Order: sequence, then structure tokens, then C-alpha cells
Amino acid sequence: MRMPKPEGKRYELVGCPSGAHSETHYLLPGFIPVLDIIAQKYYGKFEDDRMKFNDMSLPWGGKFDYKYNNWTGPHDTHMSGRCCDLNDVGRGQGVPPFNDNARNEFLEDLIRNELKLYLLKEPTCWHIQWNYKVDGSRGGY
Repeated sequence: MRMPKPEGKRYELVGCPSGAHSETHYLLPGFIPVLDIIAQKYYGKFEDDRMKFNDMSLPWGGKFDYKYNNWTGPHDTHMSGRCCDLNDVGRGQGVPPFNDNARNEFLEDLIRNELKLYLLKEPTCWHIQWNYKVDGSRGGY
């Protein structure tokens, strides 16, 4: 299912550079409200900023080829609608770490402890993964 277009100032969908896939914001339906919670809580705490969600899954699933059709490289987990990258708006550079430690700590606590999502912090972005099985039971990391 396609991630809905942002309402108000809670989040922004980014990505899809020229020449790459134009439809990269697809997720399993149950993951969409989870991302909305992240955006709402982040905006509720830091009203001067909003979340940028990037690189989810392709409409048809399969390997997320963000490197322009060479079908190699990272994003192996972005093939089933369970992953999304977080990017920073406040710094204007599109990559974490976020503006300050307070934002980093708030998001990490929200994602890992409150929402119980898998979080991988990389130099270029933070990957979050919704680990529920199709039947709704909790999956492993």
C-alpha cells in the first residue's frame, strides 16, 4: 500500500531521484500507522522540524534497486514493505545524526523502546524495520 501523502506538517516523503524508481513509498498496511506515530510524536516534541521518510519498498516488492538499475548493493531489506529510512529535516542534509542529542535520544527511545522496532543507525541514514509476521504475531530481528 502506498504511504499517504503528508497531512499538515508531520512528515515529508523524500527520495525518488531523477532516473531512479519513481514509486518508492510502499509499505504493508500495518506499518503506515506506526510511521505516523513516529511523525506525530516527533513533531509534538520538536515543532520546528518534521520527519522525512525515504526508501521504503517498490509497488511490486522485490529488490529495492536504489542505485539506478544495477541490482546490487544495500537495501536488501527494503523488499517486503517492512522497512523505511529516516532522514533529518532540520539539518537540511538528509542524513542523521539529527540536530542534537535530544532529538537522537528521543527518536531512538521512541523507535526501540516504545514501539519495539528494529533500528539500524548508519552514517547515511537510520533504517527502521517493522518486524511483524503476516499473521500479526511478533517476528524476530
